[in-house]
Amino acid sequence: MMTDLDKWLSELLTALTEEKFLDFIDSFTEKNCVTFDVGEQRIEHTDIHKQYKRLFESRMESYLRKQSCSMEAFVQLLQERVKQDESCGEFLNILLAVDDYVFFCNMMIKIKSELEEPNEVNDDEMNQ
Repeated sequence: MMTDLDKWLSELLTALTEEKFLDFIDSFTEKNCVTFDVGEQRIEHTDIHKQYKRLFESRMESYLRKQSCSMEAFVQLLQERVKQDESCGEFLNILLAVDDYVFFCNMMIKIKSELEEPNEVNDDEMNQ
């Protein structure tokens, strides 16, 4: 039997992985990754990370509000469920990854690197 939490987890996962939302996240990260470099931390990175987290939080809060559930109540339900069902831990890990500043910085550096790679190939081709 599916509980409210099961339903919410399923629907939230769908909302957080909708193509339109992921395209928006991609656009945000591609636009903001240019200031990230290995071994360098800037104050603005903290602000960018806060904005990134807020995108996910807003999406979740909007969904939970429709369910008449607060974020705090949802997190408490999720933490209780994780003790019983490891699969809920995967969802919790996703949320924790969004909140993890070091993970975020590494992700932004990787995105920047991936975006720069095609330019390096084009520069090499132009020099031949």
